[in-house]
Amino acid sequence: MGNERKEIILDEIKYWKQSKLLPTEYCDFLIMLYTEGEGVTEKTESKRKQRGSLRRILDIIFLLLLIPVFIYVILFYDLSIDVKMLITLGMLILTGIHYYVYKKSNTVYVHLPIILFFLVLLVGTFAFVQSVSDSSLFIQLTILLHCFIWLMFGYWKRLYYLIASGIIGVILLMVSYIVI
Repeated sequence: MGNERKEIILDEIKYWKQSKLLPTEYCDFLIMLYTEGEGVTEKTESKRKQRGSLRRILDIIFLLLLIPVFIYVILFYDLSIDVKMLITLGMLILTGIHYYVYKKSNTVYVHLPIILFFLVLLVGTFAFVQSVSDSSLFIQLTILLHCFIWLMFGYWKRLYYLIASGIIGVILLMVSYIVI
């Protein structure tokens, strides 16, 4: 069999292995069969994976550090409501892009942008309601609305951490309403 043909077959087997179309053991067996026991050196692939994992870790650290900065700027700086909503919209778009990228790469990190999206949405609407009205009733209704959104989205996507957060939020809101 020609070398070019073997390379095409080996590339196809690597694709099957990467996309998990076949079990890893089968792919390894086929690779060993077509390379006549030599195997395939995957130095470039391992370096690419290391760079990708480092980039992903830095990206997650960036997202996690951006949230406290966002909350600080939105809640404690005396900015106009237009600027606050623009910053909130930018953060929502940023977390949406991260959700799309993580969902496409099919990683467990897809839950981080979901959590951050709902947190940014809560802080943004809280800042909007606080600037429009200082009434604690409107703020409590906003938080209650967000808890129900978390519950519905969590139930729809079967994300139990959102369901639990929504239930805990409603309970804490009821307790604070009774106490105050």
